[in-house]
Amino acid sequence: MLDALVNMRRRLKRRNLLLDEVRMAYLKDVVIVRDMLRKTSRDKSENSTRLDLKPTLSLYAPSECTLALKHGQDKDAYGGYVEIVHHESRKVVELSQCIEDLLKLEQASRLKIVDLDLRSQQDRLALVSQEASNRSQRSHLCNEIHEVYR
Repeated sequence: MLDALVNMRRRLKRRNLLLDEVRMAYLKDVVIVRDMLRKTSRDKSENSTRLDLKPTLSLYAPSECTLALKHGQDKDAYGGYVEIVHHESRKVVELSQCIEDLLKLEQASRLKIVDLDLRSQQDRLALVSQEASNRSQRSHLCNEIHEVYR
């Protein structure tokens, strides 16, 4: 389990480094494209120069992630940011299922323990009752034996 944790941390660190590089490259590209669009938009209307980066964003999306382009405010029609949505990995889903199974097993074990505790208490009470009955019968038997020898 510790090896898996170390491995996951190592993968997370590598993924973060990759995302930083992609983000820096993307930001540089955005600045260049924005400047080019501003130069060309002086001759055309603002709305006629649209750039759709959605097909290329999927290229840079890490596995189990989705990149989405969010548009900027009204003042900067060419601005915006990339939103990264990280979906649960198969490993996380498997571990979650394992945790659920273990919790169900723990609950069943707890119920079994309670049932066994109840049975042990009933057995103790029956033992105490039997001992009292045995003492009573012994004293009665001893009294009868005593009467016979008199």
